[in-house]
Amino acid sequence: MTPQVARAPDAARPVLQNTAPIQSLGRGIVTQLYVALRSAQIYDENNDTLVKQLDKLHALVLDLLRIEGAATLRLSRNFFFVNGVRINVDLKVYVTYHQLLKVLRRLELGRVELTAGISATELRSLVFLLANVEVGPDFEYSRLAESLAPLHLPHVELGPEEEEREGAEPGEGEPAQDPDTKEKAKRTYFRSVEVTRSLFESARSGKVMNVRRVRRVVQGIVDHILQEEFSLVGLSTLRDYDEPTFTHVVNVCIFSVALGQRIGLSKLELYELGMAALFHDLGKVEIPEDVLQKPGKFSADEWETMKSHTWKGARRLLEMRREGAIPIREMLVAFEHHLNIDLSGYPRVSRPRELNIYSKIVAIADAFDAGTTPRIYKTEPMQPHETLKIIEMRKGKHFDPILVKAFINMMGIYPVGTLVILDTFEMGVVAAPNENREEIHRPVVKLISDPWGSSVDGRLVDLAERDPASGEYARTIVKVTDPEKYGISVGDYFL
Repeated sequence: MTPQVARAPDAARPVLQNTAPIQSLGRGIVTQLYVALRSAQIYDENNDTLVKQLDKLHALVLDLLRIEGAATLRLSRNFFFVNGVRINVDLKVYVTYHQLLKVLRRLELGRVELTAGISATELRSLVFLLANVEVGPDFEYSRLAESLAPLHLPHVELGPEEEEREGAEPGEGEPAQDPDTKEKAKRTYFRSVEVTRSLFESARSGKVMNVRRVRRVVQGIVDHILQEEFSLVGLSTLRDYDEPTFTHVVNVCIFSVALGQRIGLSKLELYELGMAALFHDLGKVEIPEDVLQKPGKFSADEWETMKSHTWKGARRLLEMRREGAIPIREMLVAFEHHLNIDLSGYPRVSRPRELNIYSKIVAIADAFDAGTTPRIYKTEPMQPHETLKIIEMRKGKHFDPILVKAFINMMGIYPVGTLVILDTFEMGVVAAPNENREEIHRPVVKLISDPWGSSVDGRLVDLAERDPASGEYARTIVKVTDPEKYGISVGDYFL
């Protein structure tokens, strides 16, 4: 098989191409299409609000047509593809993305193709059709097609969602876990981020913090990790580039609880650990925004201000403790999570002390997520395996050696979310470490591109599997690579 140079508008795009412009326009079209559909259900055709939304959608479509010569939105396996490019999902568009998914699924609509010359009037007619077609229990796509024909829209072509292609390899396209478990993981993760956002905003504005909601969120994280840890760990690779604090706090909670489970903490202890992890950065609400959001290196004074979030967080939690809301361990973790086990780090302490076990766990989780997350002042994050190496190098001085070993065993040499190139010329995202400790360097990988560079939503493969004929490993990692280089959002593969 050879790679095709010419492609149909909705064919798979080679992963190695620069798809950033299509990603940007694709996200805009997905978002704006949903907004236009909702508006068309509420307003009449001449309403100013609706006209503005339709004009925005039309402008995005025209931009895509000018760049690509085609504009095709395709739905496949819970993902949107625009001109063959799988659209990455970030936290800001997640809800809109999945609402549009529901709308199109309800209509059994899998493809919308718009061609050069489409007018604003044609697009408006299409949006009104999709927004207002009657859908009953016996609705089929053919009814939508019949409704489209009398409208005479020469630059619009619709199609049903395609069935899984025949001849696919066994297991191809299977999710990393049971679909119900996967959906629960997504609900748990996004609810946790939203509750954390609300918590920090209440703290910053001086309002009463709803600790009860936080407790329920932590209970959900603990319950899910006890059932199946790596679905939540995989979602930690999603990034909110504008406001990383909230996702960082949730990720640290997930990593901490997962590590606590690995070392044998009880369910109650995991809950206590999760609460401490979710509050560990609370002191940052007292740090000025111009310091938190500063691009580039801190001045000496700014660095001192940033470091004060540890004791300021402990002080805030002490005030809450007086009201009976927060146990003492949350305060300890907020105060200690940047202290190293040799008591270097910050804040400075005057007496020898043994750090709390929860503080030691949160310190490792915090360092791992911070190392792999883009920040205002650190635009180029390290790859997960590089961050693990640094953590391992610092064991004994910065981090507890036993906990570091447990963390590496949990994450694997190639942590979940690592983008790898295989000796078969396929590309994949690490979905889980190998359960066999002797095969720790051979994780479970979800294939995302074939040997010719075309994107696929492929099957999970265990890199410890051997070829029955030769006895050699069927696939081996030859290189770890940067997802940004290829415009890939690895978090999407865990949605």
